[in-house]
Amino acid sequence: MNWRLTDALRPLVANVDVRRAGKTLYYSTTYAGFTGVITGMRPHAFSVSVDSRFDNKFDIGLVKWILGDHTHHELTFTVRQALESPAISNYSDAFRFLNDSVLIGPSYIILGGKARGEGAVISKESATIDVMDLGSALRNGSFYVLETNYDHWKEAPFFDDRRNPAKACLDQLGPGNVKGFEGVFNVLNGKPNLNKLTTYTTLMSVKTGQYEAYRQYCEGLCSFW
Repeated sequence: MNWRLTDALRPLVANVDVRRAGKTLYYSTTYAGFTGVITGMRPHAFSVSVDSRFDNKFDIGLVKWILGDHTHHELTFTVRQALESPAISNYSDAFRFLNDSVLIGPSYIILGGKARGEGAVISKESATIDVMDLGSALRNGSFYVLETNYDHWKEAPFFDDRRNPAKACLDQLGPGNVKGFEGVFNVLNGKPNLNKLTTYTTLMSVKTGQYEAYRQYCEGLCSFW
């Protein structure tokens, strides 16, 4: 197979330092020319990234928007608004805004914060249908929440099971080894989480403000998605 779109996007990957009044407002990993936000972090406030979610509604929300119904919002511009709005200054503000937003189509929004228990995966159709939060995970004996493009309350499909390998790696890593970036990068950089469609991996620490991103290439035998 020839992954032309992935190959075309990879050279366009860039880290952006968005500034206001000469100071960093947020960082974003994006593609040159793209004005929404897929992955970003406001240092010492919150981090956010988005994942594709698939449903059986055949882009009906997008069709309605094209036909003039603009009551729902585009995902990546909504994320950008969260990062840029003066009214949103911390994880709780960002969670409330993104959880309440009604979007054009389905998605997963992954949020992180700097305090214990601040983290969530928001699953949406247009409105929110589920929240998997880090506080609940901690109370249940886990130390993470994980999203790999499929609803967490369903089994991962056999043809694209990245969830269970990632969970196995994180469980083996343990909470004591995820304070730095190396352990998390090794999980994200390992197959099958690294696959033919991967263009970049971003590592974010809201608490320290550290932000790193890397172009990714999956060589040899790799999953197709």
